[in-house]
Amino acid sequence: MTMIGPTEIGSARTARRARHVASSEIVPRPGGAPEHLYREIVAAYLAGTERITLREAGGLRATTRNVALTFRRRVCATARLEATSEELVLSDLDPGDRAGLATLTFRLGEEVLRLLRRAGDAIPELDRPESWEALDDPIDALAWTIHRHVALRCVAGPIEPRRDEGRIDPIGWLEASRALERIGDHAVQIGAQASTWRSAGALPDERRLVAEFHAQTSDFVARALVLLGDPRPDAANEALDLGEALQATSNSLLERLVPGRSLGPAPAAASVLALGRVLDSLARIVAYSRDIVEVSLDHARPAFAARKFAELPERAPPPGTIGGAA
Repeated sequence: MTMIGPTEIGSARTARRARHVASSEIVPRPGGAPEHLYREIVAAYLAGTERITLREAGGLRATTRNVALTFRRRVCATARLEATSEELVLSDLDPGDRAGLATLTFRLGEEVLRLLRRAGDAIPELDRPESWEALDDPIDALAWTIHRHVALRCVAGPIEPRRDEGRIDPIGWLEASRALERIGDHAVQIGAQASTWRSAGALPDERRLVAEFHAQTSDFVARALVLLGDPRPDAANEALDLGEALQATSNSLLERLVPGRSLGPAPAAASVLALGRVLDSLARIVAYSRDIVEVSLDHARPAFAARKFAELPERAPPPGTIGGAA
């Protein structure tokens, strides 16, 4: 058996890390859906790869080039794209802005809140049509940037919080960013469905009630972000209780508004379906906001880091305990 020395072990670990981030090669499947290729590129990006190569024997298809361009437009504008007849390489996948996870997550929170409040405008009155899905692109890009940063920190070694990240550790920032990304998805759903609901005959009193609940939900998201920046146990527990009450309000509104139309003109099926989707999205936003509050609660107490356990003086266990005299 060949023995491996410590130096060789270290080299093996370094090589393993390098392989993890150096390059990803993707061979598009013939006849595969462009969405599938796009997801594979995003997955390679999230893993922290430095270079993504798309290779097709017989020449790159126009569809493959278009998917790569879409990735650069929607996810990583700084990416460098080089193409030959049979392969396309995406590199320079990290922007020059080296902002920390806290800065990126709060930037994401601002974008999400802006989109959520904009979606709320569609509930009472909004005459101009919106391309809601496109409005979500910057949110996805920021959330994926945070994911990539955490992946790269994992590859570099043990994940340690930075001074500019407060008490939240990198995994906490990742959890918060994923919750915010999902809130952005539901903001898109609210904007699109509220427009359908309103145009299908939503009554003024109904729009007022849902708009008020939407405002309360938006304020709750903002409150969760404040707690993420300043984790406090009492405030976090109060927020979790408020979130539970808001979710109950969502259920009450759904039970009240849809049956309430039985005394008046029958609502269009599209109106009922759209209203249900709006209220469901609001309830889910509250749930994701509670997830963010729980991240802050998990980090509300400073970690014990005064000394390593190995440096603590040994103490004899008191009588009557395990290891002590009975």
